[in-house]
Amino acid sequence: MSCKHSLFNGVKILNISKINFNVLELNGTCTLISSDFSKSYNMVWNIENYPSYSAGLPGSPFPIKVNYTIFTNIQENDKALNSISGVFIFKQNSGTFPNNSELGIPYGIYESCGSYNKYNKKQKITFNLNYNMLQILLF
Repeated sequence: MSCKHSLFNGVKILNISKINFNVLELNGTCTLISSDFSKSYNMVWNIENYPSYSAGLPGSPFPIKVNYTIFTNIQENDKALNSISGVFIFKQNSGTFPNNSELGIPYGIYESCGSYNKYNKKQKITFNLNYNMLQILLF
């Protein structure tokens, strides 16, 4: 299934705020606020080594997996919990200390394809994490 279906009209820019990240458990929560301040959503995520066994020689890159869920409220009269869940994976060199964002993820751009829990639809999601702002773009 392609990642081009969206329940949002056009591109939606969500600014990440109110971040609560647990460094020991590698999970967190935050609030996502639309660029026009008309909507807010909640997101939870966790970070894990993927796969969980060693990647090989010391200093060699190993994959990191980020699981996320964005809780949405697409239809006001629908009381069921709507959400978009997805995963993205990136490589990190072992023994290094990358410059992480407040989400516990290194600064950069990460693309993903999320799935709606109530609909047979996919959502293209871009995590735009830079020093000046943390955003999620829904296409």
